[in-house]
Amino acid sequence: MRWSAPSPARSVSCEPTRWWGPSARSARRAAGRWARAGAPRLPDELWRYDAEHVRQGLAGAADVLAAAGAEEIFTRHPPPVRVRPGTPGWRPRFLGEADGRGFAGARMSYISFHQMGSAALGWDASTSVADAGGKVHGVRGLYLADASAFPTSSGVNPMGTIMALADHVGRAIAETW
Repeated sequence: MRWSAPSPARSVSCEPTRWWGPSARSARRAAGRWARAGAPRLPDELWRYDAEHVRQGLAGAADVLAAAGAEEIFTRHPPPVRVRPGTPGWRPRFLGEADGRGFAGARMSYISFHQMGSAALGWDASTSVADAGGKVHGVRGLYLADASAFPTSSGVNPMGTIMALADHVGRAIAETW
């Protein structure tokens, strides 16, 4: 079967819930505080700057999920803030309830994702999305150079492998110019 964009007639659901997580990282280094045993002690609260960016990421993620047709969106607060996009006032209600619960400390759990293996590389367009050089079959000028081109999840942090793959694809692009 040739790869194509999903359509209602050809979509497959592997699980009832789709996880999508915006990524956040701190703009500041932890203050130089030390525990009694001499080990570094990290602050348990987000800096205000970071909390504002988490909120912006949450708002953006909600917009993307709503535009993609999500029937329900929820946060990682205990208990989660839940909304149904399309209902009157869903977005301000969602953000207002999330603001009320807060973003720091134990008020919201944070997780990280490394999506891998969703767009296989290979020469056969019926079994792969892109060729071995990362060029997407049938789409001029579109290349894959990220973890989606992995055959499956690596089980470890993929940064080095992604950099190597990006270098490989970059060289393949350069050879065709």
